[in-house]
Amino acid sequence: MTNKTKKILKSILIILFMSLCLIGSIVHAETSSSIKFCDYAGTRRTFKMIGLFINLARIIVPLLIIITESISLTKVIISGKDDDLKENWKVLVRKLIAGLVIFVLPTIIDYTIDSLVGYDDSGFTQCSNCLLDTGHCTIPDKDPD
Repeated sequence: MTNKTKKILKSILIILFMSLCLIGSIVHAETSSSIKFCDYAGTRRTFKMIGLFINLARIIVPLLIIITESISLTKVIISGKDDDLKENWKVLVRKLIAGLVIFVLPTIIDYTIDSLVGYDDSGFTQCSNCLLDTGHCTIPDKDPD
């Protein structure tokens, strides 16, 4: 395995670990107090910024993978070496799988959050909207007392 592939796999594992940590905190997000974590404007803004970054990454990363590997594959085809071509195809398939995982990961997280939290207003619904559906994120004008 090349260093580049190891870095990609390491990045995917870090993203999955962070997702699992987020999901773990979702289960415990409901508290018995009347003020909930997601009622604060700053919390929702933070989740919205993270959500915008996720949406940007899920588009840019697969595109970069496709462009760089297309260039690399073209160079190998022009060189005409069969061994390099076979190796490059293997790397291309791995990178395409990594790009697909990055593209689909927010959908998997959204489904998991919906499954864990349910479809009622459990207090984390607004944070979930700001994180995974930034278009429907509402930020309050003032924080609760």
